[in-house]
Amino acid sequence: MKENMGQIIKRLRKERNLTQEELAEQLNISAQAISKWENGTSLPDISQVVPLANYFGVSTDTLFSREHKNDENVKSLIQAIYNDAGCNYTVRFEKLKALLSEYPADLNILDAIVRCGTFLISPNQSNSQIFLDTVHSAELYIRNSKNIGDVVRMYANKIDVYARAGRYAEAEQLAKELKMPVISSEMYLAHISEKSENYSEEIRHEQESIALLLGYIAGELERLAVAYRNNGELEKAIEVNLVNMNLPYAFHQEGAFHAPLFNWYSISGFEAAFELVELKRYEQAIELLERIFDYGEIQCHLSSNCAQIDSPVLDKIDLTLFHGELKLSDYLWKITSPEFEPLNKYERFQSLLERYKEYT
Repeated sequence: MKENMGQIIKRLRKERNLTQEELAEQLNISAQAISKWENGTSLPDISQVVPLANYFGVSTDTLFSREHKNDENVKSLIQAIYNDAGCNYTVRFEKLKALLSEYPADLNILDAIVRCGTFLISPNQSNSQIFLDTVHSAELYIRNSKNIGDVVRMYANKIDVYARAGRYAEAEQLAKELKMPVISSEMYLAHISEKSENYSEEIRHEQESIALLLGYIAGELERLAVAYRNNGELEKAIEVNLVNMNLPYAFHQEGAFHAPLFNWYSISGFEAAFELVELKRYEQAIELLERIFDYGEIQCHLSSNCAQIDSPVLDKIDLTLFHGELKLSDYLWKITSPEFEPLNKYERFQSLLERYKEYT
């Protein structure tokens, strides 16, 4: 059964956790007018329909009656667009926009549009329709989402879109306005457990939070190393990458098998090996690659098994969740990169290549 306009307005208002008074304030009208719309005794003036649709991030056609969307159906439609082998990113972007016109302000579609648009945007499209549509979709998502984590993620995506478009001053201003610290639900769950004197649960949540933060730190270290490398400071890049590689050692018992705590280390490891080869420090590069292979085997084991480790800090949690499903062939393919060609004359490197072939 289709909703009438009043029911649609009421649903959209409640989806955003707004009172009638709050909505009225946003539209500069009386709460009594909102009440009349919702109970069907009156309808908005035509001059009020567009502001109302814009506020909710929907089309005017939506206000003039359409049935509520089926979330799973929308997800399947998005997946079908992504699965279409004939769809490049430009075609995919247009298809997603067309889908949004059928399901206005749907968060799944908005998210897909932003992700797709991000791949298409470059400095020569700083004011293109793709840029404008991507930014608009990000803003609609931020306005309509109730999940603070998703809001922060989308805000970061919006900054990235401006930066990719070469609009650096605007991107910097957006970044400066983002004053929220790094947070996770685990931090607050730990705080709640403390207040309720459930200290065992507090320990578990704190450890989960630390593991998440370690992943964040590892990612930032990897980006710092890349920045040094792009700036021509290879020695500094190597130092940062090696710090990233050594970070897990601080979280294990002395003499324990030092399993990686997150996936980022492999990126830093290979980057450091590339840099060592560039500096002709071949033996050191091979030694690092051997270590990457050892870690890779542990990593893949942890992705499919209970990932308890011998750690004075992280002894109450299962680290499996922090390791994606990995195949060694996917994980270690960079060993075949042309950057390592100078290492082919070394027997130890040839052994690594043979070791890699076992997993392909």
